[in-house]
Parts: sequence; C-alpha cells; structure tokens
Amino acid sequence: MWPETAPEAPVRSPLVLVVLLVASSAAAQQHKVSALLAAEGQADDDRPGHGIAMVAWDLSGLSGGAALGVELNTDTLRVRYDGLRLSDAVTVGAQLTGELFIAGLTTDYWQNGQMRLDRTFRSSYVQAQAWMKARVAARTYFEIEVGGRRWFFGSNDDTGAALELPPDAWVFEPRLRYTWWNAQDDAAWRDRHRFFPRVRGLALGVEIGVDARSDVQPWGARDPEAFDPIDPRNEPGQFALRTRQWLIAGWQAHPMLRLQVSEEAGAASGDDDVTRRRLGGLNPYVVRVPGVPWAHHLVDDYAQGHLGVHVKVAGDVEIGPTVAAAVLTDIDRVGELDDADVEWGVGLFADARFGAWQVDVRGGYSPSLSDRSDEAAWTAYVGVGWATE
Repeated sequence: MWPETAPEAPVRSPLVLVVLLVASSAAAQQHKVSALLAAEGQADDDRPGHGIAMVAWDLSGLSGGAALGVELNTDTLRVRYDGLRLSDAVTVGAQLTGELFIAGLTTDYWQNGQMRLDRTFRSSYVQAQAWMKARVAARTYFEIEVGGRRWFFGSNDDTGAALELPPDAWVFEPRLRYTWWNAQDDAAWRDRHRFFPRVRGLALGVEIGVDARSDVQPWGARDPEAFDPIDPRNEPGQFALRTRQWLIAGWQAHPMLRLQVSEEAGAASGDDDVTRRRLGGLNPYVVRVPGVPWAHHLVDDYAQGHLGVHVKVAGDVEIGPTVAAAVLTDIDRVGELDDADVEWGVGLFADARFGAWQVDVRGGYSPSLSDRSDEAAWTAYVGVGWATE
C-alpha cells in the first residue's frame, strides 16, 4: 500500500515503474564488437591459401534472455536472434544467412593431391533457420531445427567449358540434435574471435538431418572427352540423409599441462559435393587434419580423431604438439566410394590470449598425403582477433 502522505503516488507510480524498468533493461544490455583476420595456406602453387576477415556486433540482455548478433565473415553475412526463453527449460532462436560465391569452397577442387581448377565453380545461397532447444535433464539437451535454403551456382574464370553445374534449387533442411554437455566454461564459447576452445570436461552430441531438394540431376566433370578421369561422385538424390556424431574432452593433468581430444564421425546417402562434410585444414570450419589443405576432402562416410598436448608456458599462452587421423572413403576423389583409407597429420600450435586479444599460430604436415601426391603436404594458419571487453 502506498503511504497516505503521498496521495499523488498512485498516479505517478506506473510511469515511474516503466521508467525504472526500461532503465534497468537498458543497463542490463551489453554490446560487444569483435574482429578477426586470419589466413591459411598450403604447399600448392596454383592455390596458395585463403583468408578470413570477420567483424561482428553482439547485443545481449534482451527481453526474455535473448541475444542479437550480426556477423560479416569474409563472404558470409549472418543475423542471429537466439536464447529467447519460453520457460526455464526451453529457448528458441532464428537466423538469416547469405553467402556469396565461395560457399563450401567449391572454388577449389582437389583430386589425387592436385588442384584441378577446371572443375571449380561459384556457389552462393540464402538461408533461413528457426529452432527450439529444450533441456530435458541435467546437462542434456534436445534441439529441433527447420530451415530453408536457395542455392545459386555459376562459373568462375577457371571453370571448364564442359563442366556441368548443379541446378539452382530450393532445399528444405530439418535437423534433430542431442547434446550432453559437461564441459567447463571457456572464453571461446562466447567470444567470436577465439576459434579454438580450451576444453576441460566432456561434451558429446549427435545430429540427424535431411535435405529435400526441389531439383536434382547429375552434374560435374562428366564428359570423358574433356575430363580425365571423369567425376562420377555427383548424382544426388531428391532426399539426402546424413548423420554426425561428435565428442570433445579435456583433462587438466597439471597446472602447466592439459590434454585435449576431439572425435567426429559421419555418414551420408544421396549427398553431393555441394554439401558433403569438408575434411582437411587447421581452421574451425572443417574436420581438421594437419598438413591437409583446407577442404581437400569432401566426405560421405568418415571418422576422425584429434589429440593436442597443451603446455602453459607463460601468462595465458599455451603451446604444444597435435596429431589427427581420419578414416574416409574415396580418398583420391575419383568415385571409389566403397574404399576406405587413412589420412593423418602432425602439427604444432600456439594459442595466446592477451586480454581482449587472441593470437593463433598453427602448422602441420601430412605424411599420408605427401606419399600420395609425391610432394610435401604442409599447411599453416595464422589468426589475430580482438573484441571489446
């Protein structure tokens, strides 16, 4: 009850409460700007490397616990609204994405360890997604997502005249995910410019997805008079089914020593080179194998494991060796989808955090790819990022 000495209070109090609520909400909101420049290269004169240029703005503390993010990452623009609470256990979100010309790095085509530029082309898309995530038990989450995408394809300056491009198509993309999360907090889980989380604990997940395409037809290097060998890998189905399983774990064995492992496996049917999982490289967008160029392998069925030994040397700087190996089908990209081989590599890394700054230096060598391509297969990655505190 309002005190009798303030008879005007009931008239003014709603306005006062609204002002206080708005002020409190505005004070709770946090803005963050992030930026990153990175480059990854490999031992190939035709295509020495690729770059990453990212700038992003994030606004957290919105009504219902939601957050808004806008990111321009090289050729990709994303607008994301996520974390809106429907209850204590259920959140929803949505995202709009557009990528221009180099989606999936179809501007590269590796075969038998060599770059085949006449088989490259441009890929672009626009995409809309919406999802609902539910915590069904301690550390246990289910997520359902529906998405739609429109693909656009075109030739580049290197595309062979006889190359058959994929048809422009609409795709319906439902996904179902299960996650069990018992990993400790790390700045990389929330800072866009920190690409490589320092894992302590354990997390794992499974995803099942379907791509339902409006138009499918065989495409690629199919003319034997123009291409040797031809490419029989791209005869997609109307419905492409894929599954993926992943695991990350880290153990702080000593204040100066941490072991970190990751594992990923997947299988697909009805897929093609536009949407197959990319394997090779040292960046976070691929299944990593040191020494293997970025998106060297486009895989249906695969299993990969990665081990890093993280030694703290000074301040917030970790360095160490790393090794990764993958079992995959059609390792030479010639259509031998029933044959499995091993690709593996070793490397070194430095992960340095200086306040708001992040510096990553990574390098690797692949003995398996070196043997098949008759030249040293190495890769190197350098990244520098910054964000407001």
